[in-house]
Amino acid sequence: MADNSDYYPRLLEQRRAEAATRGMAKMPPDFYSATQAFLSQLHQALEKELKENPTSKKVEFIRSQYQRAKAHARDVMDWRMGKIAALAVQAVAVGAEPENILPEERALFDGLVRELSGFRNRTNPFLEAMPLPQPLEIPEKQPKHASTKGEPAAKSAARSKSNQVVVRILADGLPFVTGDGDTLELRKEDVAALPERVARILVEEAKRAEYVVVA
Repeated sequence: MADNSDYYPRLLEQRRAEAATRGMAKMPPDFYSATQAFLSQLHQALEKELKENPTSKKVEFIRSQYQRAKAHARDVMDWRMGKIAALAVQAVAVGAEPENILPEERALFDGLVRELSGFRNRTNPFLEAMPLPQPLEIPEKQPKHASTKGEPAAKSAARSKSNQVVVRILADGLPFVTGDGDTLELRKEDVAALPERVARILVEEAKRAEYVVVA
């Protein structure tokens, strides 16, 4: 078994580095395997000493070092897991890529991004990235849900060449993600041209907008 007796100062320094930065501190590629090997070595040494000389001062020294090392390793791991979770949320929102992430952590990050993206798409389909609508000129006063030639307002809503539908927003704070990844907030009484699919979700399912008919 390799001798990892000098690993404790390195572990302590790694803990300090992780605590000192909001992002992911740069860690050696073998951080997890080396830490596990060190803790395993301490545990085996403690068991051996307990069998051979349970009342010796060496037992208390090894036990104390083992407990402190476990606490330091747990701190580093917990802090990095929390940062990975936050980075995954940021990646789903704006496509950010994490820095200084280790191979074992990359698997966790990718799994969280998949789960968060799936949850976002299932529960809030209108938040998916879409092109920024181009504003259209609308008459100042238009009757709500008016129809032309006997057609329902939903069928007679204005559509642009790109198959967009004009809607009026009925509630403040409606989030809208553009194709560039920017998040806008549509306000009550805003008028916007949206893709037909998105407009249908907002009007017919979310009940947070209404169709606008252009004469």
